[in-house]
Amino acid sequence: MGRILPIVLAFALAIYAIADCARTPSDKLPGRVPKPLWIILIIALPWIGPIAWIVSSRVTQAEEHGGRLSATVWSSEEGLPLFTRRPSTEETQRAPDDDDDFLFALEAQLYRERKERERRAAEDGGEADKPGDNEADELDGDEERPQS
Repeated sequence: MGRILPIVLAFALAIYAIADCARTPSDKLPGRVPKPLWIILIIALPWIGPIAWIVSSRVTQAEEHGGRLSATVWSSEEGLPLFTRRPSTEETQRAPDDDDDFLFALEAQLYRERKERERRAAEDGGEADKPGDNEADELDGDEERPQS
């Protein structure tokens, strides 16, 4: 039993590394080494090949994510994760003003509405609304402007 265990572990490690390599997209392979060459290295060099794949692929993944590993660290981004992570209460209870995309879209909508009012006023022969005359204009910081 003592002689078989290292062989079984090396075989299992190679199977895992081959499956992970096969699921990894070609443009995300570490070291710009082609996928067939990685598979040959994993098979030809027991222990060293699979460990080299696992370490280099995780380092590459961390570099792509700014030094952090994602929740799918032990499986390919394209494949199914080996475990799922429940979102924390902080992630599920975020306010809309914490979302930069939402704020940008809101600001763009306010800008379009103001430009549309100005265009309509110009077509009617009147002057365009001046900034601060309407409720929909942007507010500076958190201060509210008095309504007249």
